[in-house]
Amino acid sequence: MPERNWGSDSDGLQRAKDDPQAPYELVAVGIGRQILDGMLVAGDVVPPVRELAKQHGVSPGTVNRAMTLLMKWGLVSESGRGHRAKVLQPTGTDSTASRSAAGDTGINACSGSATGEEKVLLDLRLLCLGTVVRTFKAQAVLGDPDQIQGFLEGAARRHHGGDGALADYELEVRHADTAELIGTFAAL
Repeated sequence: MPERNWGSDSDGLQRAKDDPQAPYELVAVGIGRQILDGMLVAGDVVPPVRELAKQHGVSPGTVNRAMTLLMKWGLVSESGRGHRAKVLQPTGTDSTASRSAAGDTGINACSGSATGEEKVLLDLRLLCLGTVVRTFKAQAVLGDPDQIQGFLEGAARRHHGGDGALADYELEVRHADTAELIGTFAAL
């Protein structure tokens, strides 16, 4: 039987980013978007496989395949006995380096809003009762307060470990380039 030409492994990795088709590719792209949008930041422990499986409506095996893909993309560290995978700093995100505009379905998408508004890089400071407890960067559409509220709620949950004291948190938002204060958001 003649050998089938599947192309190089890197071709498959890029295709999965640009045009995810298999369930594990869709899960990997979803988690990758959370990382690239700042919902999960460098150093965060990736949620447990069972939790991710429940969130995405897939089996734990599918999530494990997605995690392998995320490791190959350089977005998460390897996990193993005694330690869980952690989010890595995506390459090219420590500045305003633009990502490839591969369309709204791909992980490389730069403009993710339905209105086509462009995302900007923001410096975010999470405060708990007036004290800074975390700083991180994220890309967001400035005219989308729901996205900023999502950053606030996600970062507060990760800091606190639940929803209990969400009202104690605020998110200070600044332009990454100019450090100009855009606003402070409080949990509702």
